[in-house]
Amino acid sequence: MRLISKLFILCNFIALQPCLADCPFIIDNFQSSSTPGHPYFLTLPAQTIRVDADTPAGASIGKISINGSGHNDVYYDCRNQTVYTYGKILNTSGLIPLANNTFAVGDTGVSIKPSVILQGREGVFPSSPGTIPTSGTYVVFPNITEFSVELYKIGAQLNLHNPLGDIIIPATSDFIHQWINSDTPGSNRPITVNIGAISIVSTPVCKIDSSVKDVPFGSVTETSLNNGIKRNLDFALQCQTDFGTFNAIASINASKRTQDNKYITVTDSAGNTDRLKIGITDSQDKTMNVDGSSSESKNNIYNNNSAQFNWSATLLRASPTSLLPAVGNFTAQAEITFQIN
Repeated sequence: MRLISKLFILCNFIALQPCLADCPFIIDNFQSSSTPGHPYFLTLPAQTIRVDADTPAGASIGKISINGSGHNDVYYDCRNQTVYTYGKILNTSGLIPLANNTFAVGDTGVSIKPSVILQGREGVFPSSPGTIPTSGTYVVFPNITEFSVELYKIGAQLNLHNPLGDIIIPATSDFIHQWINSDTPGSNRPITVNIGAISIVSTPVCKIDSSVKDVPFGSVTETSLNNGIKRNLDFALQCQTDFGTFNAIASINASKRTQDNKYITVTDSAGNTDRLKIGITDSQDKTMNVDGSSSESKNNIYNNNSAQFNWSATLLRASPTSLLPAVGNFTAQAEITFQIN
């Protein structure tokens, strides 16, 4: 078998000469070291990228890649030409050029770096057409060529709108293509790459001012119990979000509670649970159920600000006729749960 000299296509060249002769696409009647194939199409798969709102600026948040595995190499006969021209094109609709071969995706706060990689060598965008002396070669676009799009977070926060996911790049035909001879559809385009829809789902990151809230009631007397002993139960939730603002919903749930779900059951020093109870009211002094069925909302809180809750806890006798608690410490527990959207 006769050895065919091949030249792989990847790098960028800046000179473009006019009136260059064509290198026709070939598939029959010649010998080669790989099986020739027709120009083909690939599709970068649709993907949902998940990111936490506190991911640092400049971080890579995802990468999508595909190569021509399963297709054959594409050959062009440039043996009788002195030079040929080639290039690669990126569909920049909705993209804004930035530094370092990256492109901002509209005003989303996401940038992408598309690239074409062959044998460890990376071709990036923007890309200028190039010319190469042929030296009597066939020109080959190999099926091991990889096309990739890496996504980055530009600043501290993204600019998103839908907590279920923002489509930042819609499904696009002819997102990237390579060409030889001239950038015209057909056999002059050995590999064309489409892209599926790319979505971003961002998760807010929150912290509470304290993971455990102690509410001390101090010394308790029969008189103070009869009147009820009220203490502040204040807490704040600070959230980082990629949606500009956030809503926080707080509810409370006690595993040991009265049958009507309105009070937390208290255990005294002797283990009695039928002598004291604690009621909870929200920031508007509304009584809350302690089975998680009541909640208070704080809406449209700006990014990195705190949702402030000013609740109260009131210690009471379990009933007007209940016995007094045993002397000593008493305890009660409940869990505050947040929903963020």
